[in-house]
Amino acid sequence: MALDGKEPIGSMGTDVPLAILSDKPQHLSSYFKQFFAQVTNPPIDPIRERLVMSLATFIGNNGNLLDEDKMHCHCVTLKHPILKNHQLEKLRSIDTGMFHAKTLQTYFNADGNPGSLQKGIERVCRYAEDAVADGFEVLILSDRAVDSEHAPIPSLLAVSAVHHHLIKKGLRGAVGIVVETGDVWEVHHFACLLAFGATAINPYGTSHYRELKRKRRVRNQPGYQIPVKKLCKIY
Repeated sequence: MALDGKEPIGSMGTDVPLAILSDKPQHLSSYFKQFFAQVTNPPIDPIRERLVMSLATFIGNNGNLLDEDKMHCHCVTLKHPILKNHQLEKLRSIDTGMFHAKTLQTYFNADGNPGSLQKGIERVCRYAEDAVADGFEVLILSDRAVDSEHAPIPSLLAVSAVHHHLIKKGLRGAVGIVVETGDVWEVHHFACLLAFGATAINPYGTSHYRELKRKRRVRNQPGYQIPVKKLCKIY
């Protein structure tokens, strides 16, 4: 992706060993696999098939799909689910009196005690439920608030936990979930987050890496020549 601005494509699947059989630490998304319809050639995507396919998404309260209400239009439309840093800040600062965004920090106490991660996930789910009850229509799950005593909850685990918790409470359609995370960099990572409930993603780690390369003027490094706008599009 960094070299050519596109993901390598193969039609015969992948022969990468299963993550569950590895003794090394694995990214959580490595435990999931992608399947695609092999009858499509080339693969359907919003770039080559933009006349019939779109990644446009809507953030906010979906309302009752069986009823017509002007409040159904009271949402934010995105051309695609990948957000730049300044776009996320715009979304975070929206306050129209009827449309608010709430940031929830996804961390847990890194004290080594059993159950610390589970307690952290339960806390985030509880805060998410309370935020929806308070009228917030956008939840931003952020892993930036980490220090020497707190570790980030894997973004895929946090998103899926909040997503299913709100479904069980009958509140999922009332809110959009945006992920502000630094642990995604591959296309598969983004695909898993979207599949498990994320409405939009801000991969600030990727943006920071590119900005660091720009400041150091390392022009011969992979990824330096690719504009941020193109990176968001191809992801």
